[in-house]
Amino acid sequence: MGHGAMTTESEPLVLHLGPVLQNMSDHEFFEFCQLNPDWRIERTSAGDLIIMPPTGGWTGILCPDFVVELRSRSDDVGALQAKMQEYIANGAELGWLIDPYEKKVYVYRPHADVECLDNPTTMSGDPVLPGFTLDRQRLWSEASATYR
Repeated sequence: MGHGAMTTESEPLVLHLGPVLQNMSDHEFFEFCQLNPDWRIERTSAGDLIIMPPTGGWTGILCPDFVVELRSRSDDVGALQAKMQEYIANGAELGWLIDPYEKKVYVYRPHADVECLDNPTTMSGDPVLPGFTLDRQRLWSEASATYR
């Protein structure tokens, strides 16, 4: 039996949409996700749409090393925190949950307590993304512009 015949309902569906998805604004993508509340939908920088079925657990195969979640006004912080814990449990090395309304950033790492940074000046991606930093002014201005 070939590998293609071994599909289970917990495997994700990956759609390659390229420029169509890359040109979608964060707000448009959020609205798309809101229209499909039973599905976990992620998008990649390559323009792929990853759709996880409503049943079944994560396998960790699609799980990235670094995950950033940006809270919108309608997001429940507790639900986002649970989602970040799930990413870390499935192999992510670093996660940032950015809350522009409380001006807080929650930092998630494997085998470590969640770190809550109150209005941080900069964020560092080390050691997962050596040399990558995000400054506070850009952090809050981009977040508020995205979810006005």
